[in-house]
Amino acid sequence: MSFHRPRSAALLALIAVASPATAPGGPLVSVDVYGTTRLSPETVRRHHDPALTRLAALYGEDTEEVQTLETQIETWIRGRGPFAWVGVSRIEQYTSEFPIQITIDVVEEADAARRMPFREAPDGRRTSPEDARDLLDAWKAYERRAGELFRAGELPAIACEAHHCLWGFRHPELRAYGERFDREVPGQSEALVRVLRYASEPGDRATAAFLLGHVESAQEIVDALLPSIRDPSSWVRNNAMRVLAQISREPGVVIPLGPVLPALDYPTVRDRNKALAIVRNLTGTVENRATLILDAGDTLLALLRLEQAANHNNAHLTLTRLAGRDLGERDYEAWEGWLSEERGKLSAEPAR
Repeated sequence: MSFHRPRSAALLALIAVASPATAPGGPLVSVDVYGTTRLSPETVRRHHDPALTRLAALYGEDTEEVQTLETQIETWIRGRGPFAWVGVSRIEQYTSEFPIQITIDVVEEADAARRMPFREAPDGRRTSPEDARDLLDAWKAYERRAGELFRAGELPAIACEAHHCLWGFRHPELRAYGERFDREVPGQSEALVRVLRYASEPGDRATAAFLLGHVESAQEIVDALLPSIRDPSSWVRNNAMRVLAQISREPGVVIPLGPVLPALDYPTVRDRNKALAIVRNLTGTVENRATLILDAGDTLLALLRLEQAANHNNAHLTLTRLAGRDLGERDYEAWEGWLSEERGKLSAEPAR
């Protein structure tokens, strides 16, 4: 397919894939708590440091031990407040030693309607099990094999001629997949949208989001994916926003800020990371800049304060673009002063 501009490996690395590696985990380097002031990272580490350290060592595994450790931590946290949702997020950093950062994500009951405004899980009645089934199965096979090649260090630099790529298709074993997706997805786009909207299996909805990256029209992809920002599955939300994040770099494509803005404060690290990766590219208009400063400034500062690089780094980049200068990666007082000053200026202007 030749109608799209190649994507850089840098972007793909910055918005890392959701599927974890299966190699042994690295050292635990940080623990954050997001979504509540009832707990601090220091308190969580004081009570659960051995369990957290062990979870870091088991990164990429989904064993009974991992489930037991996560349940132990989550049960203890639920006893500390009226929480609607609790999760333990482990993220591997692609630097030397592959260190692990853990975030304890919490949603207060009082914040649930605002932070989890998700639609009902679809029941599958408005789609057929045969909708794009061969393509869905082919993508899953591609993902498995590409992940194996990546972990073996056998993938070349990622280049992509679709609007979104996961691992790319340069490796000889993967080339046929890319050619097939380029050839068949445009003709099955309606079936893939039905799967994305109505399939009961989250894995199928998530896979459809990635396959739609091979539709020719970027705007058509955007329009199809925007409702999935409110999907009840974090897997589906992650994939939809990952595609949108790459498309947000393309000139001439319109991505409305409104549907993305709430996701900056969604429950999981990957929700927020992908939303940040989108909005950092939407800061260029006067309207979007004002909205982000007035309506999302406090959230951006909260994300900046995290040790978790997946959220902190993108928050820092977004704030720097909004300010037109870098006030320091950890100079929170400077950023608070800037936000207050900018809000004062914007409030003094005529209504938006």
